[in-house]
Amino acid sequence: MFADAPLVTGPPRVAFIIGHRGESRLPLLQATVASIAAQRDVAIECIVVEQSEKPQLAGRLPPWVRTIHTPIKSDALPYNRSWAFNVGARAAAAPLLVLHDNDFLVPADYAREIVARARRPHRLKRGGTSQRITT
Repeated sequence: MFADAPLVTGPPRVAFIIGHRGESRLPLLQATVASIAAQRDVAIECIVVEQSEKPQLAGRLPPWVRTIHTPIKSDALPYNRSWAFNVGARAAAAPLLVLHDNDFLVPADYAREIVARARRPHRLKRGGTSQRITT
């Protein structure tokens, strides 16, 4: 399922953070964003962090997507995924973060399932002992 804008409004519960570089991957990014917009029952935000010498995404993504340009000295430098995710995480308003690929379509209940799983208690194993954690 695809949408032009999020189906649920209000304060975001889930932030999709996507790192991006390059014109050749733009159609994949646009399809990914359209699948994210179709999330049901959960307010979402989408932050695309673009790494390039000059911004290339202006006007090429829907207005509800926040784009952050992180300039680099040369497009010949390697893509730095962790830097993109850190920039996006700092900018996010939602309490739950999805560090997402720019070529991965998601089903319409993806964010809802993330919220449901985050509510469940989890066990963290350290040094042979189990510790219960909650979110």
